[in-house]
Amino acid sequence: MEATARCTREVSSSIGLSPGNYFSKDKHEDSDKIVDRLIKNTASEAVEYSLSLQPTGSVEWSNSLVLELSSGFVLDAERYEYDWNLSGRINSISLRNGGGRNLVSVFACPDLTNVGAQVLHNAPSHSGLLFAVNEHEAGYELGAGGLRLQDLSRDNFIISHLERRGSSCVHLVRSVQATVGFFDLHFSDLDFTNAIESLSLLSRICTENQMHSDPDEDVHERRSVVESHSTSVDFLKCQIFLFTDELQPFAKARLDDLSVDIVTSDALKDERKKLEVIARSDTIFFYDLSPEGQIFDTVIEPESVASAKDSAFEIRMTLSNDTTQIPSELLIVFTNIRLVFLRRFLTELFQYFLNPQYGMGHFVSVHSDNLATPNENSISPHPFSYQVYLLESSIICPKTSKSPDLIALKSPKVILSNSYETESFSLPNFDIDLDDTVHKDDITDSEDKGPFDFTFDLRSDSVLYDDLDYGAVKHFDPSSVLRINVSAEQLRLYTGLSSEHSEQGTEDRDLFYLINYLKVQDISDGLSVFTTSGVLPEDLFSKKQRLLRLCNRKWEEVTIEPVKELEVFVDFLPSNLRILIKDRITFDEDGTHDCAPVSVTLRMSQFYTLLSMWYGNMQEIPVLFPYSIQTIVNAIESPPCPSNFPEYGTPSFIERMAVGIDKKMELIVSIAKLSWRCSFDHPEYFFKSLGCAYMLDQMNDAVSLEAEEFLLKVDFDIEQVMRVGCTSGSLLVNDFRKNSTHFEDCLNIKQKKDQIGTALDMNWGLYRDMKDFSANIGSPFQLTVFMTPDRNCLINVGFDEPDSCTSDLAFFWILLEYFSAYFLCSEFGNPYFEAERKRIEYYKGCNKGTNDATTKQQPCLNLDVRLWLIQPCIAIPTDPLDKDCNKLMLKTQLGGISYRYRTVDYGLSSQTIFTKNMDILFLSDHLPDNNFRKLRNSDSIVQILTTGVNMCIIHDMHIDTNHMNVSLSSLTLDDFHEELEGIEPSSGQAEPIILPEPTVCNARIMQPKKWNRQSKCDIVLCPENLKAAAALLSNFVGPYPEENNLENLSEADEKELSFSVSAKLCDFRLVICEPVLGMHLPIANIYISQLHCSVSDFKAEHNYIGGDLDFQACADVHLWIDYYKSGPTRSWEPLLEPYKCTALYDKSSKRGQGITINSECPFHVNVSGAFLETMDFATGALFTSIFKALDRKEQMTTPLPKKQKNSVPFQGYKTMKLVTEEKCFSSGKEIPIEHEKVLTLFSNERVAYSLINLSGHRIRFHQHNRSKEGLSVGYVDHLEITALSFPATRSVFRNLEVVEVSSDAFEDERSPANKQFDSSHYIDVQVPGMYWCHSICVDKTGKKFVSLYPRSDTVRVSTRIEYILQHAFHYFRRTDNKDFAYFNRKN
Repeated sequence: MEATARCTREVSSSIGLSPGNYFSKDKHEDSDKIVDRLIKNTASEAVEYSLSLQPTGSVEWSNSLVLELSSGFVLDAERYEYDWNLSGRINSISLRNGGGRNLVSVFACPDLTNVGAQVLHNAPSHSGLLFAVNEHEAGYELGAGGLRLQDLSRDNFIISHLERRGSSCVHLVRSVQATVGFFDLHFSDLDFTNAIESLSLLSRICTENQMHSDPDEDVHERRSVVESHSTSVDFLKCQIFLFTDELQPFAKARLDDLSVDIVTSDALKDERKKLEVIARSDTIFFYDLSPEGQIFDTVIEPESVASAKDSAFEIRMTLSNDTTQIPSELLIVFTNIRLVFLRRFLTELFQYFLNPQYGMGHFVSVHSDNLATPNENSISPHPFSYQVYLLESSIICPKTSKSPDLIALKSPKVILSNSYETESFSLPNFDIDLDDTVHKDDITDSEDKGPFDFTFDLRSDSVLYDDLDYGAVKHFDPSSVLRINVSAEQLRLYTGLSSEHSEQGTEDRDLFYLINYLKVQDISDGLSVFTTSGVLPEDLFSKKQRLLRLCNRKWEEVTIEPVKELEVFVDFLPSNLRILIKDRITFDEDGTHDCAPVSVTLRMSQFYTLLSMWYGNMQEIPVLFPYSIQTIVNAIESPPCPSNFPEYGTPSFIERMAVGIDKKMELIVSIAKLSWRCSFDHPEYFFKSLGCAYMLDQMNDAVSLEAEEFLLKVDFDIEQVMRVGCTSGSLLVNDFRKNSTHFEDCLNIKQKKDQIGTALDMNWGLYRDMKDFSANIGSPFQLTVFMTPDRNCLINVGFDEPDSCTSDLAFFWILLEYFSAYFLCSEFGNPYFEAERKRIEYYKGCNKGTNDATTKQQPCLNLDVRLWLIQPCIAIPTDPLDKDCNKLMLKTQLGGISYRYRTVDYGLSSQTIFTKNMDILFLSDHLPDNNFRKLRNSDSIVQILTTGVNMCIIHDMHIDTNHMNVSLSSLTLDDFHEELEGIEPSSGQAEPIILPEPTVCNARIMQPKKWNRQSKCDIVLCPENLKAAAALLSNFVGPYPEENNLENLSEADEKELSFSVSAKLCDFRLVICEPVLGMHLPIANIYISQLHCSVSDFKAEHNYIGGDLDFQACADVHLWIDYYKSGPTRSWEPLLEPYKCTALYDKSSKRGQGITINSECPFHVNVSGAFLETMDFATGALFTSIFKALDRKEQMTTPLPKKQKNSVPFQGYKTMKLVTEEKCFSSGKEIPIEHEKVLTLFSNERVAYSLINLSGHRIRFHQHNRSKEGLSVGYVDHLEITALSFPATRSVFRNLEVVEVSSDAFEDERSPANKQFDSSHYIDVQVPGMYWCHSICVDKTGKKFVSLYPRSDTVRVSTRIEYILQHAFHYFRRTDNKDFAYFNRKN
């Protein structure tokens, strides 16, 4: 070992050693000899002391510390009259234990050119450690003046000196400056614990020697002297290793150009702060060296495009001098770094640093000085307060620790901080006036500052430190709520997936072998995820294709626009964890500012990767520093269902769900505007085909969701009850299947104008019956889910005034599979299925030959889904690719539709439908704005199919017995106001008919009577529309796959199905009519007062015990019939008087079949001439309409002929323009006149008004057209029929104005005021050679002659002379309603 010491002559007299021991009494002795003797004696004593400390045994050697200076050292000591300085240089130094393991090493770096300390500017660049320590008075440079050192020990002199200066104290500055080349630290708990013990022993020996050497030395307390200490250390390269006690490497940190400043001063002490540490590093790397971290070993690294002017790592830490008053604070800033987030590694770090059983946590727990247990009356100290900034950085989240599927986040600013609040956050709502909120720009500094400035004020639960009043300082409240806050701005989300799917295990193995030759590239849309970073060795040439496949992965951005703001609150309550995710950053207690919508587009693979990151990465547990066995067991074991848990559906069950006890976790999501585009991958991407694959083109089609004021809450309690609540101020579902539909807005729920805000009701649906259609659901959309430990799941969904225009529910089935397939099938990547498979295999291996209950099938989840549609308006187009096609309307006023799906175990499923005031309409014309809700039943383009349907339909399916029960019953208004008991329906099931015992005769014949009340439901039997409605409604719940796409039925599906049907209907009317241009011609009304029927089919022998009955149908009916009499009276006449009977039909495999009708009243039918005349038309027209509907292959789209389908309604249907002329009138105005050949009708086609020419000549006619400025003249040949543009109404004088009303068969209602119809019912006709015949009325029936006036003067004079010739010049006009009443008249 080489050691060099040098002491200058000028400071020899002030070394601080006792002169009596080493100096001669002779004052004339040479000073050089004195210094030489001093050095010799000092070295001799040091050697003797070192030899006395040398270990003598192997145990002592293993516990000893060895400090090695392989290249020696240089030390300079200088003492002036006013101050002193000590500097030195050490080329290399290492500290190791007796076992040979290095603890700390410092050695020179070849690139050490910049030295931090100015006093060491002449030091050689190859030095490992350069240091300088000095002390001087503040305000004076080193060696330039100040108070003399020998006077600092004399208080009287200091006081007089301060009085002359006029100051209160002497301020001394002690500074340490050092520059380190390469610093290497290897930390393990056991080695550093032994090192601390050895250093403590050395410290005690030195202290004892000092006390024995100077027993009588006076220690002067310098009360008037204030010292400030500053330490500055610059590391060219700093490397820190973390090891386990078994020397297993765990983590490694590397920092380049690291500078550390440690300051303590009087100003800090005044603020009750002990010291302040500031550190900066230009480059930072952090590695995961655990066996499980071999894939993603680089946890933190600089971005490849990092700016050179920014420090990658900066830290400021302030230690409090009194933690009972002020907390210690920490600020960390990362700039332009890439962070790989692995929950396993993060948990291992927490275990290593915080768990008192491992690593640093154990080391601190053993050697900390603050382990004294506080008394009950002592003041609780403030916890540590911290903030972590990520500026211009990115975060990569792998799906698992071994998966190449990556998720990346980029943001210019991410902040992680903690605070302590007096109470947890409240449930957010959207009724805040945003105009009064505080904006971010109003509370931040407007100056342009660098990326790291200390304007980032550390948040604390104490008061501000400015003008600190010690009496006003608040003590820490132990009952405060710890809050972790994470906020991000301009957040972008990316995924790095393969374009083709492969087995997860194969990709994991490929990545394990090839990761050393791959590098993750910069995160940008369209760039490759991986790039090759080395030459592939020969033994891995077989994996070259797999390497290229990994390099073909592309980064894809899933955020359409950056998420402007995102904030997460995590509150740790004593027994509850509460998490809030919102898209608004709170800048103070009361103020928030508006934000942009959260818009994402996610393919199914991308969405499932996000889910897998939660169920994979976020669920991984530490391996190197594991949890305790009891902790793991408590986390995975589900407590059994309490024995006193209430039975499902009972009032006590509802009360238990509404209250909620001892919550364990709460998750709240609040998003002001959400847009989610759901798309799909290649059909062969997953190993399982989608059930909805035939409904869409997976490569091009998509369905999107848009919601405003979206709130979601999920909570769990100690009894494993999960509650989910979701609400939205508005909801829009867009169907972007271009080849399937042109109606994109398939579901639209708008926010009401009178709605103040959106609030979440976690108990919605619990106290609501299926027959409750009141509009008090709180928000346009409500959803609640309740899952109980007895495996029951209740789902309540409510829509208020939903508007829908779609031909089927394909969008619903697509969304349902999009969000549920991941949880149902293992082929979509859910790690739960693989974990469950391994669990079962493990239990089977542990219990060979035994029937372990853990390997049996899990109990079934009993599902109960309840859906309410409050006042819906649903339009079903006949042609989804034609926006102008006809539509079937489902509409309610002050009512709605409810649906319930219920499963019990594996053997029973039940479906229930309730309707209230539901109307089924047929829309025969296009609405430009598609505002179907404004339509009225009296509009001319509306055809009524049903009105006021109050119905209950129940369908039960017994899977074990393959038997189906169907119940159909009508409801009264009293049924909708029954009191609710639990959530089970109180009524609705139709009981089967029980036939009375047969008797020989009845003592009295009971004559049934008509009701004197209005029918509750009208059903219009229009053959053509009924066929279209049946086809549309049957396809609406689909679509269904084509026959060539159907798979072979299973054996269970091929079994014969037995069924039972019960129906109980009352107070409804069947209206038989024929469609005529958007209106109806009534034929007959069938009033059914009561209809009770039962149908049973017993095809499966095991379902029927005894007997040989196969099929039975029974009906009990009470009805009467009225017909609509044509002619001048146009009135209703009775056809069948009230009649009541019972009919029974039996079919037996042994006895054959038969029918029995039992009637206890007369069968009275009224037949008259008017009835026969009406039936003559009715049978012909009705049968023509029936055959027309049956023969037509395509669905009916319009009651007009096909050649008139594309023409404008009520405009005369003109298609061929003959000529246009300008006619000048007496006023001088020229008006264009168009001569057109109109389209003709067939004899069996029906319109409201038509014109037939039987004159033998071509005639022309004129009808006023308000949509044109000019005049139009139509031409009709002999025997041709053309339609007139008059609506199917008649003019009446009512309330002092002329209005148009509809048929007498329905209520008189006015036509819409905004429709410009020509309702005068007058036309002008001209015969060749004659003048125009004006104002011929087509609205009044009868026969009439219209005079003709020849245009020739000679003929006109002749007609005046000859009387007989005068009567010959008349036009016979007949308006007939024989066939079509007043709806269809031929002129």
